[in-house]
Order: sequence, then structure tokens, then C-alpha cells
Amino acid sequence: MLPAVADAATIRVASDGYVSRLGGFDIRDDPRLRNAVRAFGDPDARYNPGGHTEACRVVWRQRGLRMTFSNFGLIPDGRTACHGSYGKAQAMTIRGRAGRVWRTWRGLRLGMTERDLRRRHPAATRHAHGYWLTTVTHPYGGDCPCRAPGLRAKVTDGRVTSLRARIGAAGD
Repeated sequence: MLPAVADAATIRVASDGYVSRLGGFDIRDDPRLRNAVRAFGDPDARYNPGGHTEACRVVWRQRGLRMTFSNFGLIPDGRTACHGSYGKAQAMTIRGRAGRVWRTWRGLRLGMTERDLRRRHPAATRHAHGYWLTTVTHPYGGDCPCRAPGLRAKVTDGRVTSLRARIGAAGD
């Protein structure tokens, strides 16, 4: 496979453990929703969960990708985090058959075995809700700074069934 094709669906992380790039969406360069739309095309769904203007769920079904974009600052009247200029990448989930196009920077994909996960990500640590492929430190919470998963792989019946990440571009 050509490197350019491989990069189109590669999940990359920065040295701090946070996801920095999802294929063509360079989160560190500009985490706004409009740049995700440039990278992935028009989403299948875009909505404010519970009517909250500071959060927006966006779904690209053919990519198996669901993201949350947030804005914890000021949003002008009449706008929400679902507006391309205001929502910033906060979290993502990749799952389902369509999600198998994605791979981690070490080649892990949905559907691979737990053994494949351990071989490709030997530093991953097992926790109650899956393997932490990366660990991040964030300053929020009662006894923080706290360690949390940066990129997490859920394993069900011995197979990787989803990849989830805390991105945190809008703050925590």
C-alpha cells in the first residue's frame, strides 16, 4: 500500500499521548469542525446532544467515525458548537464494520485479535474498559493531575471492537 493511502486512515498521537491526527484531519493544526468536514466530507449527522449549544455530535457512517466537538468559551448568539468555526475536537469513537479502514500508527485495526494488539502496542495497559494504547495527564478533577486513556481499544470476545480517544482540543 502506498504511504499516502495508508496515511489517509491512520490515527496518530503526539508525544503527550493525545490524538493529534485522524487521517487528513490535523487536529493540532486546527481542531475546528470545519477542518474535519474538509478532511472527511459532509457528515451523515450533526446535532447538539440534549440541546446543549456547547457540544456537537458528528457522525460519518461510511468511516465508522463519531466525534464530539465542543466549545467551552463564548459562542455568539444563534451559534452552537455544530457551527464549523466554533466546535473543536474533543473526543472520537471508531467502531463498526466501516471503522475497519482506520489503523493506529502501529497498524492496529478493528477486528484484530487481542494478541495482535499486544504485539503492535506492547506498552498498552489493560484496564476495566479496554487497553490504554496511550496515557495522558490532565489537570481536571478532585485529586489531579490525573492519568487517563488518550487512545483506548475496547476488546470484546478477544477482538478489537472500537477505538476511543480523548482529544481535548476544547479543554476538559
